[in-house]
Amino acid sequence: MPQPQAVNQNGASHPIRQGYFQINSVRHKVSIGENYVAWEPEGAPDLRHAVRLCDVVAVSRPAGGGPRGSSVYQVPVAPPDCSIPAPNTCGKAFAVHYAERVGRRWKLRVQHFHQKNIALLQPWVDQLQSLLNGEQRPRRLLVIINPTCGSRKAPNIYTKKVQPIFTLAGVQTEVVQTTHAGHALTMLRRCSLHGQDGVVVVGGDGTLMEALNGLLTRPSPDGSDRPPCAPLPIGVIPAGSTDAVCGSVGTADPVTAALLIVMGVTRWVDVCSLRTAGQLLRYSLSMITYGFFGDVLQDSEKLRWLGPMRYNVAGAGRFWRSRAYRGSVAFRTAPGAMEPHKPCFADCDVCLREPVEAEGETQGQNDGEWHRVSGPFLVVSSANVSCRCKITPEGMCPRAHLSDGWAHLILVRQTSRANFLRYMYRSAAGKAPFDLPFVEYYRVKEFELLPESTGDDQRLLGEAHINLAMSVDSTAAGGEWRAPERTAAADTAPAGRRPLDSVWNCDGEVVADPAVNLRVHPRAIRLFGRGVERLEEGSGCCGCGRRTKKQI
Repeated sequence: MPQPQAVNQNGASHPIRQGYFQINSVRHKVSIGENYVAWEPEGAPDLRHAVRLCDVVAVSRPAGGGPRGSSVYQVPVAPPDCSIPAPNTCGKAFAVHYAERVGRRWKLRVQHFHQKNIALLQPWVDQLQSLLNGEQRPRRLLVIINPTCGSRKAPNIYTKKVQPIFTLAGVQTEVVQTTHAGHALTMLRRCSLHGQDGVVVVGGDGTLMEALNGLLTRPSPDGSDRPPCAPLPIGVIPAGSTDAVCGSVGTADPVTAALLIVMGVTRWVDVCSLRTAGQLLRYSLSMITYGFFGDVLQDSEKLRWLGPMRYNVAGAGRFWRSRAYRGSVAFRTAPGAMEPHKPCFADCDVCLREPVEAEGETQGQNDGEWHRVSGPFLVVSSANVSCRCKITPEGMCPRAHLSDGWAHLILVRQTSRANFLRYMYRSAAGKAPFDLPFVEYYRVKEFELLPESTGDDQRLLGEAHINLAMSVDSTAAGGEWRAPERTAAADTAPAGRRPLDSVWNCDGEVVADPAVNLRVHPRAIRLFGRGVERLEEGSGCCGCGRRTKKQI
């Protein structure tokens, strides 16, 4: 039986190879362990610099630097984000390319190790390459690029910032550019994924949702009806208008996203299924919202020629025409719904906990207590993740985790425009809006919206749910489910959406049917990323390292 490798006081394994190399004309002692690479100036151990093996992207040598027949790794052109140029080593050096965190972003760095004796270089390169081959990393990726999303810069972002990193890490790619709406959805639902280690989407939240729904709605090999679970992890290269999912899994930076993909860092993420009349409409990954934000999305569809600015223009116009919508929301809670809130950061204990069998779809799927609240509401929102983006740096729901097993229900009751402006300002400024008297927040496993215009005979809740529905609204008595009375507008309106109804904004896509059921599916997909990094004191608000203005 092999003996366990000894570790030093810092938790790093003892070196398996040591030697001396020149770095910037200074003699350095270089060490390789099973989980790190380190170097320090000779006689100055206090200046030791160590890089974890999991952060090493690649090891390379200039072409022609090794003996004939040996494995030689060509140094590709450094990506634009890499500020360290490769010096002319004349084949007498090898380079270690690694990722380094700066604030909330990751940067690509490179360190060159010079040695006059060329014969000593190849064993070091082979040793590092052997250790890297033992890492669980993607080797083949299917890349889907949406050339029309956001500012139409997705192809340029991939070519200049992402592809060089994939080439450097030795990742083989199959690149497909979408040509029409729904292209990614239909392709991933039908195409063969044999030999692929992941799917990478270069686009916005809409393109990501197409990829998500394509993977989750693929027919199972045995034809059985199984809980949703994506067969491959998904990586997101931000190139859209908001990139809320990418901001929640890390940061909306293409280089950071590409580095985390090639390093194989993934996190489980919950998804929600959206159904109406028992039929699956789609799966949601970030936020689904009804009322004001649904109206804004619908208005913005007429202003696509404005690009990303269309949301600001549509939002400003809709604010002065905002209205509340009558209806009721029934939701199912479960034990743990009132646990104290913990912020979600990289390596948080909530998202990294071991999965519990009871979280599955076959056990406890109808457990919990039903409650009901009645409107009118300005906003009905449910978030899976925090939804961080440029507009809301802390997210629309800062309390949401990537994989906590909850949908975070936010209800904004009818109030004045001044109060509603307070709610939007607090969301944008990173100040929790949940203590406002007209805002209600619940952690739920499932919820259903029944607009007033739907009527009693078209309600979604089954009789078992009706009997269990307990009211938390002071206007309801006895805890019974009472559907709203039918109005004249409901009797005269055509089937489908009524004039008194809004639409759902589901991850940037319009869902016209207002009466929906939403259910959480814990850990249904893996996304490449670490989560939002904690900022050190003095860092900028976006993690770029720049100093910020004093908070007001």
